[in-house]
Amino acid sequence: MTNDKPLAFRDGRAFYDKAQLDEFDAVTAARLKEITDAQAQADRLIAAFERLEKQRENAKKAENVAEAERQRHELFDAEHEAWLASMSQLAEKYVKEGLRIAVTEGQDAADAWLAGLNPEIREHVKSEAHRASAKVWPTGGKATAAKKSKRSEMTMAGYTGPLDLDRGVKFKKSFLNPEIGMIGMYADDPGKYYDQHGNEVSETIARLAGFDVDRLARIRYLAEKQAEFQKEMMSEYRKAAGLKHETLASRGGFSVVQMANGRADVVDIEGSKINPQALTEQEAMRLLNKLAPAVEGSGDE
Repeated sequence: MTNDKPLAFRDGRAFYDKAQLDEFDAVTAARLKEITDAQAQADRLIAAFERLEKQRENAKKAENVAEAERQRHELFDAEHEAWLASMSQLAEKYVKEGLRIAVTEGQDAADAWLAGLNPEIREHVKSEAHRASAKVWPTGGKATAAKKSKRSEMTMAGYTGPLDLDRGVKFKKSFLNPEIGMIGMYADDPGKYYDQHGNEVSETIARLAGFDVDRLARIRYLAEKQAEFQKEMMSEYRKAAGLKHETLASRGGFSVVQMANGRADVVDIEGSKINPQALTEQEAMRLLNKLAPAVEGSGDE
């Protein structure tokens, strides 16, 4: 229905038809919302990267193991926040869902979910995730000439790189973030991660690759505390036993103490030498194992 008198004026234009007026108002409101959302997203992005830079500085200033552990987790949160803020809202929505599936059902389930998305949406999400990763981690996980390992490269099971596969390396690779490449972790050094070039990478990168970072960080923290405790106990034991040389191992009342020129002795609790002649460190450790066999699972084997 058209009125003889205008219903309203918009931008100097008179509207006589209510349907046209409603359509104009709806389009104007949508554009205003786009502008408001874009400004909010820009503000969020700026705040996220300001927090990230501040947290990176704080992480460098950690004075002890507990503080370093806390700062590592704070840094992960800041990196994760900046990473999400660097994406489009649509991509962020899908990435959050993929991360939820990865945490609750496993990385394979998340990869299958992503593969089942509409191809256009999937490519958009992957493109945005790659772009965001490049902003948060500009090196892209690639080694510089100064950082490359000096060890000779090896080839095994499709891998060519400096990591020592004989130690036992567990590799993971994210389908959602293929630009980070393969991320590895030594079985005997949990919670410490490396890219395929041998450079250490952050927990955030490891998490994107599918590692259970929180659990492994806890294992590493407890191992470090145990090592500190062992060191203190060995120091106290040396004092109590009156040992003047560095103790390499101690068990069952016997200790292997380091002597000059790579030699070693095995002494009892009173510091009396057991072996009649000086031994190599390997011979001393074998003697200690005969006098006080290691208990399975104790870490002394």
